Amino acid sequence: MLVQRLTGDPDARILAATTFRDLLGVIYAKFCGLATELLLREFEAARGFPFLNLHHDGWTTGNGKVSVMGASASFIDASWQPREIALLLTVGHSSHVSSDVQKIICTRIEEVFGVDIDTMTQFTVSDTASSARKTSTLFEDSIPTDCTMHILNLCLQYGIGMRENKETVEVYDPMMNTRKREQRYCTVGGAFQEGRDLIRRIRALNNYFSTQQRCKRLEDVQKFFCLPSMGTILDCDTRVAFTVKLFQQTIVNYSAFAFYFQKPEKGDDASVFECLSAAEWRLVTEMEAIGCSIADLARIEVQRSGLVASELIVLLKFAADRLNGNMFSLYDFDACRNTTTTNQVDQRIAATTAETVMILLLDPRTKFSVNSLIQPSKRGSDEEGKDGGAAEDDEADDTTERIVAAGNMLLVDGHREVFCAMDASATRSAQNAATVASPNLDLVPCADNEKVIYGAAIPMTTPEATPLSTLHHAADKILQEWLQYMVDWVAVALYQTADEMKTKDDLTRLLLVRRGDVICYRVDALCEHVHILRWFRESGSAQFLSIAALSRVWLGRAPSNAFQERVFSTGGVVMSSLRTSTDNHRAEMQVVLKHNRKEIRLTAPEHLNFKCKLTGTFKF
Repeated sequence: MLVQRLTGDPDARILAATTFRDLLGVIYAKFCGLATELLLREFEAARGFPFLNLHHDGWTTGNGKVSVMGASASFIDASWQPREIALLLTVGHSSHVSSDVQKIICTRIEEVFGVDIDTMTQFTVSDTASSARKTSTLFEDSIPTDCTMHILNLCLQYGIGMRENKETVEVYDPMMNTRKREQRYCTVGGAFQEGRDLIRRIRALNNYFSTQQRCKRLEDVQKFFCLPSMGTILDCDTRVAFTVKLFQQTIVNYSAFAFYFQKPEKGDDASVFECLSAAEWRLVTEMEAIGCSIADLARIEVQRSGLVASELIVLLKFAADRLNGNMFSLYDFDACRNTTTTNQVDQRIAATTAETVMILLLDPRTKFSVNSLIQPSKRGSDEEGKDGGAAEDDEADDTTERIVAAGNMLLVDGHREVFCAMDASATRSAQNAATVASPNLDLVPCADNEKVIYGAAIPMTTPEATPLSTLHHAADKILQEWLQYMVDWVAVALYQTADEMKTKDDLTRLLLVRRGDVICYRVDALCEHVHILRWFRESGSAQFLSIAALSRVWLGRAPSNAFQERVFSTGGVVMSSLRTSTDNHRAEMQVVLKHNRKEIRLTAPEHLNFKCKLTGTFKF
């Protein structure tokens, strides 16, 4: 009756609890079957090579009584579409030992989906917690990968003084004549206590406007003085790069705060604003100017699901170059001045490796710019220490050459493996077809009669396999063709653009740049205007089949575990004591299905629609 009155529909009905549970179980079982089919199909398309990112995380309540372990998978499928699947959200495992967590992940996925996730995993992605990173290393055939979103957030926290890095060292105690262990600060650039204190006061200023009356008065002040209508925000330590956003909004509201506290009303405490000196306000603008590029990268681009690994490398290169400059644009409280930043990004972002070079070589937009993209960022010019700087540059060039050589060798070996696997698959298919077409030779009678006229003899041996050296030579030839292959990116961008007003001349100005007498493509513009997965799907995979098979795995290396974090954001539903009669397994089914709605609709929308007499069509 209540539902009928609320909806205005006299025929409205709701599902009974038992009916809902039955439907939930059926839908979850169908989803598991579809996910299993998808994973096995993609594993076969990858010729049995590992192809996916396995994201994992753990969460424990404050009292330590309830814990949750989650796992998700992401990859680029055979149709060159990015896919994300929430696999597990298991409640109640008691052990936090890394080996036990790794075993639970593998056994639970095999139990639910019937697949060996270890053999399919190319990259294991986790946050920066030591236990999570150790769990990643236990997947022996995969490459442990740190979540870039969490790494960049760590850079910001260390850089603006929110936390300090510590290390445990052994020191000699002359009084006791023994060695003892103690912790000491080792944050790059030194401790930044004034930054931590400033953030605490900025938060207090924003939290002061938490009541409805104060917010209304602040809004009236903004309207009266024609200031931007922007409310205050409540900061949270755990939100990625959120402190920089707090800085930006506080700076914009500076004039409104000043006018608000010029005539405080009864009960107002002007000290929350007056405790901030002019020098501290200037420090806020400097911290915002230095950290904004990293914050924007962590909050926006890194969390984009369609971001491929090569584009992430380009974005990190631009962010590092900007940080290593010595000029920053500040909010105009006073005037700009030169400032430098600490080396947090250099310390925290993983050093350039052979895998980085391989990813860049597999992307046709970046393969001609590998050296410039992996070259360490140049620091701001300094008149002193030029000889030392030249020596460092020479050492950096030598390191870059070694990394590029290792990356090329890794690419050669990886491409040979894929090419040989594809050749073996094609050979087996041809042999199977020949077996079906050939007659059963066991039925052939013997004849020693001289009157029989014999024709050509049928070969009784199977054709020999192609020598491995020949296959390697053919694979290397294809790889060299790929490395020299150039694409008319202006034509590709014109074909892919959704803006019908853009012409070829417009894209020429955007994508090309003149460097002396040479005209080059702009890598950042190519990453912005060319959808590389679409190019592979429509053109590249047909021209370079083996290269495309390798690119689909390595370009699909996940930039972050943002999807896994979103799954965990609803973990409170699973762990909450308010869920009453919902057991752990049913709660897990609800959360997993909730976060796989897009995947379910994409995979088989017609399979998960159920006709129900009470509710019509039940759609997930």
